[in-house]
Amino acid sequence: MRKVAQEILEALCKIPITISSTRRVLNIFKDSQQLKQRSKALYESILGGLGHMLEYLKRNAVKKALMAGLKQQSFESRLLDDLIGNITKSRDAFNEEAELCHKEALQRLQKRGEEDAREIKQEIRTIGLIIEAAKQEEKRARDALAEGMQLLDMRTAELSDTFLDFVKAVKQLLIASPKGFEHAYHLGMLNA
Repeated sequence: MRKVAQEILEALCKIPITISSTRRVLNIFKDSQQLKQRSKALYESILGGLGHMLEYLKRNAVKKALMAGLKQQSFESRLLDDLIGNITKSRDAFNEEAELCHKEALQRLQKRGEEDAREIKQEIRTIGLIIEAAKQEEKRARDALAEGMQLLDMRTAELSDTFLDFVKAVKQLLIASPKGFEHAYHLGMLNA
């Protein structure tokens, strides 16, 4: 009889932990209807077993002695198997369902992670293409600027030569006439 009472007390001590763990798991997997059904079955099993276990413990010594004499072994065996066994089975079923929910959550998380990784890779590729296009545009702009500078240098040289030719022509015209010669002398064009 002491063995039965000891096992009942141990089972009673485990009930708050089991209920707390069940609530924590339910808070994590709020959307699982199957898990809610398993928790309901577990709670029903706990409540049903709790009543019988407390009843067994509070019986007075005379009734225990009578029961012990008549059917002690079968009663204790049924009590342990049926009541505590039902709680254990319900708890195990709940834990199995919680494990399935956990695996499903991990799969969803992994799938989302893979999708995010693909999106990030695509964005990196797009950024790479934009950078490459920007480099090509920069090179094109530099080449165009260098070409423009070359043309500007050539035009400047041409204008300089044209201007010198123009000055020489004006000088020749001024020298050709006596008044123009005097005017060219005063402008300092005869020295150049």
